[in-house]
Amino acid sequence: MRKAAEPGMVERIASFLGDNALTRSWAQGVDNAVIRPVEKMVVDDEGLQTAVYNQIAALTPDAGGLSEKQLQLLSAIKGSPANAELLNEHLATAPDRRKFVLDQGYSLIDKVKPTRDQMMGVFDQIPSDGRTGLTETGDYVRQFGLGSPVAAYSAVAAGGAMGTAAAIEAYDWWVAQQQQAQKDAQLPLQGSAITG
Repeated sequence: MRKAAEPGMVERIASFLGDNALTRSWAQGVDNAVIRPVEKMVVDDEGLQTAVYNQIAALTPDAGGLSEKQLQLLSAIKGSPANAELLNEHLATAPDRRKFVLDQGYSLIDKVKPTRDQMMGVFDQIPSDGRTGLTETGDYVRQFGLGSPVAAYSAVAAGGAMGTAAAIEAYDWWVAQQQQAQKDAQLPLQGSAITG
């Protein structure tokens, strides 16, 4: 058994508590159900474009060519299939892979000048990571508010408390039913006996 005082153990525990299946699932759920819809109503065109090309760049793999999702998103902006062979050729020699993709997204948006609806359609195809979106305020809410690990654990604790309260209520009802059954068993039978 490891002791919490071992070097690095506290940091590992904190890291796990901050990023695990529960916190990721919570952040993505809150992002899709609450934060993204609000952001889409308030973001300006420039913010939308910046978010789209930043998030496409964030999908860049550490090695190899562009991911299928990146090619799909770049094609959606362009309105026709992106030249995967040419892009991957240049990506292979790029000193900063993410910056290369970022620049490609920016240049493509600048060249094609897609409408707001087209850009919103591209944004809707970007998978939510629960941490980034369209606005700085939204990202703050994701990281420190509704989408934070603290909110995730609070919701679970509240759900657990509500479940416990429901179990206690069910138990109280069962006890009351048992007590009523005992009282009913002790009462004399009503009605007349048939003799004869």
